[in-house]
Amino acid sequence: MGRDSTHIELFDGKAATIKSAIVQTLEDIDVPLEKMCALGSDGASVMLGRKGGVAALLKESVPTFIQTTVLPIEILQEPVIKITEAKDVRWLSHDKVVQSIRRCFSSIITSLEREAKERGDAQALGLAAFVQKFDFIATLYMMCDLLPPLSQLSKALKRKDADYTVVRPLVTGTIKTIQSFKERHGENYASVRKLIDDLIKENFKVKSPTEEKFDKFERQVYFPYIDHLVENLEKRFPDLPLLESFSVFDPNSVPEDPEEAEGYGRE
Repeated sequence: MGRDSTHIELFDGKAATIKSAIVQTLEDIDVPLEKMCALGSDGASVMLGRKGGVAALLKESVPTFIQTTVLPIEILQEPVIKITEAKDVRWLSHDKVVQSIRRCFSSIITSLEREAKERGDAQALGLAAFVQKFDFIATLYMMCDLLPPLSQLSKALKRKDADYTVVRPLVTGTIKTIQSFKERHGENYASVRKLIDDLIKENFKVKSPTEEKFDKFERQVYFPYIDHLVENLEKRFPDLPLLESFSVFDPNSVPEDPEEAEGYGRE
């Protein structure tokens, strides 16, 4: 159900208050309470508590009532996301985190705003406002484009069958891929404008950015960040030609033909 759908304002999050709101809503649309057969919720104790939960209170009026647990992530048709910790120096963990946030971004905002409203959580309120700022959204989607090539490089270098000969092409290929985003935006960053338009249509508190805002972000964040990534890679792998020369110690590179092997390595 979208945010622009009809909703009921509650004074608090108590079970009795929620039950009264449900009953009143049914009366307003001329649906007898006894016609209600089931309730789907997120499994919170206030909803499904055996003694004082909303379902228990409704069951007192409707004995045939069935209570059902439905995860919010399923209701919102979001993917099941595993909580991931971002390590300071690990590209792979950062990539997993930003991709997870991107895939359920609207749900995160909704959850933060609900926590702020129902529980009076000031930190949740601040985070809800922060993640809806243009700079945060643009940075998140920029990272979703730039981190995957780094993650692929990290995975390739960790393979057991990787040898020195593959390091140079892997690193140079990654650098070229990252630099290419300066000429052509990745699909995630390119979708930022549409994303923001969709969020605005759903009544989120995001503001539509001007062209000047985009230009400023790219000058101050997007392009400098790409340059920094390239510089970081070059500093991490300063001796690529030297590493490649270690391929002479690879037994697989030695010719099987004895005559060819006799002259192997000689200039």
